[in-house]
Amino acid sequence: MGWIATSGFHGAWCAPDLFDGLAPHSASLVTRGTLLIEAELQRSSRADMLLDLRQTGPWPARLCLGRRGASTVWLYANLGGAEMAAELPLTGSALCAGLVRVSFAWDAPQRWGQLSIDLPETGRVQVCNTPPPAPLRLADIAQFVSDRSSTRQHVGLNWFAFADHIAPIGPMPGLSGAAPVATPGGYRPARDLMAGDTVITAAGDIVPILHSVQVTMPALSGFRPVRLRAPFAGLQRDVVLAAHHLVRLGGTDVEYQFGSEAVQVPAGLLMACGVAGAVSVPPEASYVNLLLPKAEPLVVAGLPMQSLRVGRLHRHSAEHAASLLCDCPKARLPEHGPDTLPTLDAGQLRALMASDAFARHGRR
Repeated sequence: MGWIATSGFHGAWCAPDLFDGLAPHSASLVTRGTLLIEAELQRSSRADMLLDLRQTGPWPARLCLGRRGASTVWLYANLGGAEMAAELPLTGSALCAGLVRVSFAWDAPQRWGQLSIDLPETGRVQVCNTPPPAPLRLADIAQFVSDRSSTRQHVGLNWFAFADHIAPIGPMPGLSGAAPVATPGGYRPARDLMAGDTVITAAGDIVPILHSVQVTMPALSGFRPVRLRAPFAGLQRDVVLAAHHLVRLGGTDVEYQFGSEAVQVPAGLLMACGVAGAVSVPPEASYVNLLLPKAEPLVVAGLPMQSLRVGRLHRHSAEHAASLLCDCPKARLPEHGPDTLPTLDAGQLRALMASDAFARHGRR
């Protein structure tokens, strides 16, 4: 099981073992799967089509995801004449704006479907069930990702992808499995650590691991792997991270410029500063992370980095069941408050990297 087709700025890709030699009128079905989109959206009161996929052959197919203002996400599907629609109203202060991931997951034999929205910048996740969905044809997926005339998309859409499994939503890991994490017994690969083991935090405390998670995602945007190069900021060896994964930086210049003893920065932004580079990988990338009691920062090859932050996931049954933590009982999940450390944007990072003290000590 994995991601079988993607489309975005990188171009289109279809898994060759599934799609090579596939006839346009093939009846091969994807009875269980996920459509995931990622977009960067402005706040709006208008109704917007985010993605409109359509095929008008002998077995017509249409699959649409959109938003109504910033408060509702909707789905429409017409697969082989079987129509289905669903709406997901957002609650509280959640808005369909900023970085947004919307997914539609289906299991046709079980007559089950789910529409979800994930707002990574705020940690908010919401889900709702849909009416029973029909399966998709492999041939339709191939046309959707490779034929631009079959696709209409919002200007803010980064990419969309299809999987042949129910993809998880919610908090996502960003450490490569080989990333060395500090433990009382020395550095160990992140993939080898599990619940019950202990790690050393950036504050020097020894804390237990409550759970470990692993995921495979399309290697796009925030999920593309980057290599952070030693000896940046005291890093002892090169480490591969997801571009979205947060790295902590500290020092006198940080405190002077930002009024905080530490700040955090997405690993992907460090590529523009010459201390990180792209990693050549297949269309998918796998990551891990560790759940700690208070979301304490891990020490990875000598540099503090984000552990898994789950917010109030234990209070939301449907979102917990759809997440990577579904096999961890809700009673064992901690409650993590909002992250109070500043997260730098590209301009702030450039200013920090240009400061004399950070140039001498952070980039040694």
